[in-house]
Amino acid sequence: MLLLALLGGGGAWILLAGDDDVDLPPAPQPEPTEPTEAPPGDSDIEVRLTWSSHADLDLEVVDPDGDWVSHAATEVPSGGLLEADANGNCEATTDRPSEYIRWPARAAPTGEYAVQVSYPLECEGGEGPQDFGVVVLIDGETAVSFNDLIAPGEVLGLLSFTYPGAAVEDLRELVEEEAEEEAEAAIATVEDLPSGLFCRDLAPQGFAYWEAVAYWELEGRPTRMDASNNGIPCETIYPAGEVRDYWGDLYPGATGTPVPPRGLTSVSNLPPGLFCRDLRAMGYDYWDAAHYWELEGFPARMDASGNGIPCQTVYPADEVRAYWGGNP
Repeated sequence: MLLLALLGGGGAWILLAGDDDVDLPPAPQPEPTEPTEAPPGDSDIEVRLTWSSHADLDLEVVDPDGDWVSHAATEVPSGGLLEADANGNCEATTDRPSEYIRWPARAAPTGEYAVQVSYPLECEGGEGPQDFGVVVLIDGETAVSFNDLIAPGEVLGLLSFTYPGAAVEDLRELVEEEAEEEAEAAIATVEDLPSGLFCRDLAPQGFAYWEAVAYWELEGRPTRMDASNNGIPCETIYPAGEVRDYWGDLYPGATGTPVPPRGLTSVSNLPPGLFCRDLRAMGYDYWDAAHYWELEGFPARMDASGNGIPCQTVYPADEVRAYWGGNP
């Protein structure tokens, strides 16, 4: 009599025939597969977040109605959906997490949207600052894709856009502009720089020529920044065109006009867009600052209070009063 027996959980069958045991090969087992998420369907808007650790990062998008789609509200009345909350609360973690929020086709409301990423929890295998990537798709087309770094507990507001009408080019330009603004904000003003720097130290840090002149003034016009001792600092470091544009007719050899005391040019020769703090750092007095404000068309950037008195918080109060005849 023949008997079949299954031994253990390994799937090995043994044929029993009298006293003889015959081993048969184990039954085939299915290959293990990585768990995958079904790709989203057609969407008006889709925002994706990816990173590479067990850290708990969260993607959040606010819709034109002011409702946030997030791990706390995975679906909102406008149709926005959070499709996955990866590594949420450090549970069921993966080292290849991704989250995406989308509005299905013909569902996204008109108006402005905002995107942010937060880092609520460090998890085992996901500690410290994390690199992440964000992709925004509009009507199925990649509008913008970029990477950033986030620290534990940090919340980063990344970008905003309007739908419909958020052209791919517009979003890309927005991200580039924000990156440029962040880079400029990261550069200290010349007043924050340590003493003793050379022209060759300032230019690689992104300081414009007028800022190099301001630093030279603050340092007491040192010869280390004016090797030719002609009252024109950094002229061999910065492009000649920038130097000539700054000094105008006062540039040696232009008209033969000597450089005035302290090396200051007329405010009428200064580049547009300067702030009160820039003028003072360059050594201009309050009279010059008020004149520059008038030449610029009375810009609000130089009159934060909007009272018609520019630079009053930057220059000493007695100088401001003296100029305006005791008012304010």
